[in-house]
Amino acid sequence: MSQEQDKDTRIALLIVFALIAAIVVGVLWFGASTVLKRDGARSAALVSTQESPEPVHVPGRVLVPFVAVDGAVAAFHFEPGAAQLLTDAQVQAQLGELLERLRSGAIGMIVPFGGSQPETGVDAGLAEQRAHAVRDALVRLGVPAARLTVAPLQIDSGATDLQRAQRVELIVADGTLAQEQAEAAAPAGEDAGPRVQVADGIVTFYFAVGSAELAPGANEALKDVVDAVAAGRRAVLSGFTDPTGDAALNEELAKQRAFAVRDALVSLGVPQERIELERPVSFTGTGSLAEARRVEVRLED
Repeated sequence: MSQEQDKDTRIALLIVFALIAAIVVGVLWFGASTVLKRDGARSAALVSTQESPEPVHVPGRVLVPFVAVDGAVAAFHFEPGAAQLLTDAQVQAQLGELLERLRSGAIGMIVPFGGSQPETGVDAGLAEQRAHAVRDALVRLGVPAARLTVAPLQIDSGATDLQRAQRVELIVADGTLAQEQAEAAAPAGEDAGPRVQVADGIVTFYFAVGSAELAPGANEALKDVVDAVAAGRRAVLSGFTDPTGDAALNEELAKQRAFAVRDALVSLGVPQERIELERPVSFTGTGSLAEARRVEVRLED
């Protein structure tokens, strides 16, 4: 009887040891499997990160050109240190109704801005280049050059972001205030209308009061200039104003007239870098106000 009890006890102990061994093996297997899976996941994540890195995002900074429109104002933003705009098609899509208003008779003031701090300030030359890039794009999109005025550099003391401080604003307004002011300042009988004259190798464009519209026959009058530039010479444009009315307005109008002649030359195939614009001056010449409102095109080597 005692032998049978010992036998049963041994069998029971073997069963207990077997169960314990099975539990230990199961725990070890589960632990090893978990570690392998975790290491595999880390490896996969590392490979994924290396192949497709997440882009670095800087809140509040957009380092590509863009246009923001708010009512009658469109703000052109540029890459730091550059004057490159969006494509003409993108500008047209962004401006929408503003562009149609400019084509239909509204006037546009183009104002370059810069910040007041060293980190947001802009070189005056770069600001002017950006403003004229906006103007040239609008002219290519069908806006008459005479409807656009480029203002001097303005300082935005409240701007803290470089790209937004160094913007160019296009402000669109209905009416022809500048033309009305010029006409009011000019004496009666002094508006001889636009015309063009070629004499002694100089092409002279005369303009109506308050207008930058070229006279008919401009392309034909500029033919010799185009041929001479193609042969290696430079075209120098000099704008003149009459001495009546507001001097700043006259100077701006003279610039717009010179730009109109420049655009005519560019449309005829003359490279813009072969055209030189001289600062507008007040000069009556013969004493006739009508003849003072002119742009002269001369050739230089």
